[in-house]
Amino acid sequence: MTIRIEDFLVEKPFCLIYWKLSNSLEPVETYFKKEHEVKHISSPEEIIYWLKVGEVKTVILGASSFEELKDFKEVIEKKIPIEDRRKFFLIYILPSVTTLSSKDAFVLGANLVINPCDLNHFDKLYEKASLYWKSLYKPFYTALEKFLEEI
Repeated sequence: MTIRIEDFLVEKPFCLIYWKLSNSLEPVETYFKKEHEVKHISSPEEIIYWLKVGEVKTVILGASSFEELKDFKEVIEKKIPIEDRRKFFLIYILPSVTTLSSKDAFVLGANLVINPCDLNHFDKLYEKASLYWKSLYKPFYTALEKFLEEI
């Protein structure tokens, strides 16, 4: 991917979307366009590019089968340092998952999983999952902040 100066000038955090579903992307885009710069990606390497360019807050991977997303999972798990991975919210949208399933999310290494048939409730699902993860990681970030102050 060619580095473009204008990419570095974006002031909003990024929401990266890979979308290979027949379902409408509209509920997802509408939600994120308010406070994010939405970028459509076509390869896993683009995630690494955008992490270098600016603040990636959300990565959304939507496909008809997990097989289509294996390369993304591999890049996220093996090529992105864990401290960078923790900084973005990873969402898988797949017909094979149960919406809000903690088991499916754990297996995929995701923060949220959504079945495409539930996309019309995307905003509420995202907000519920986001609150859960914020409360889960709050002690970690509090301790990290105090540690960094002492250095």
